[in-house]
Amino acid sequence: MEAVAEHATSVVLSSHLVADLERVCDYLIVLVASQVRIAG
Repeated sequence: MEAVAEHATSVVLSSHLVADLERVCDYLIVLVASQVRIAG
């Protein structure tokens, strides 16, 4: 996370553990059957 903040890098994470994602993500996109269902 330090390197991401320092270098303004984007990272793509894939997980079914939403609680973990919301702790570390600034932006979240939920895909269902390859379709965007939620973005924000």
